[in-house]
Amino acid sequence: MLRFASWDGEEYNLIGSTEYVEDNMESLRRDAFAYLNVDVGVSGPNFRAAASPVFNKALRRVLARTSDPFLNETLQRLWDDRGGKLDGLGAGSDYVAFQDMAGTSSLDFGFNGPPFPYHSVYENFVWMDKFGDPGFQYHAVLAQVMALLILEYAERPVMPFDISGYASGEYLTLQPSSMIKTGWY
Repeated sequence: MLRFASWDGEEYNLIGSTEYVEDNMESLRRDAFAYLNVDVGVSGPNFRAAASPVFNKALRRVLARTSDPFLNETLQRLWDDRGGKLDGLGAGSDYVAFQDMAGTSSLDFGFNGPPFPYHSVYENFVWMDKFGDPGFQYHAVLAQVMALLILEYAERPVMPFDISGYASGEYLTLQPSSMIKTGWY
């Protein structure tokens, strides 16, 4: 089963997602295998991801199939050129209850860039259309990444998790900046 959800109360102690997990704990522990989270979808041109290491290979396959809308390069190539690695999941978004309470492997991803008017009156459609992502080009690529990740996990008889990632730790980094939201308050 595939579910799409938008949570209320994220900034107030992750209330919506936490209540959902608490109300559905048994079924999530039994049946859920992946939680894909987009908190800040697009605030610039650089793809970023924080996740359980089990997502690394599937994410790389998806990034190889998607391209930056302006640079004519795959996201994987740009990710590798920047030395991109999965950040560790902190405690700042709706994946927390899924990952930490229900034990569902989680992935948070999006595009980031310079500081933007996060949680201000200027964080709106007009700002995004004029400055953040004119023409919503990176939003379209974000939708492609999401769709391809869903296909990675929905169409295979065996989940394509890379469990060896937990042991090697070669591509998992925990950066304090990944747990702090930047921008204007």
